[in-house]
Amino acid sequence: MQYSLGCFSTREAMRSQLVKTKNMPVCGNLAPEVADKINNLVGLNSANLQLATYEVFHVRS
Repeated sequence: MQYSLGCFSTREAMRSQLVKTKNMPVCGNLAPEVADKINNLVGLNSANLQLATYEVFHVRS
């Protein structure tokens, strides 16, 4: 017997929750990798900016 929950049956609601639950570990594993990539780009840009600042204010003056 299926019960109606608005436009979803109980089975559809449980299936939807199961899919969300299975996707959570994937997001948990992906988030640190994305953060690491962003951090690497920020570090690279920071280093380039420091070098450019040194060039402008020390070498060319």
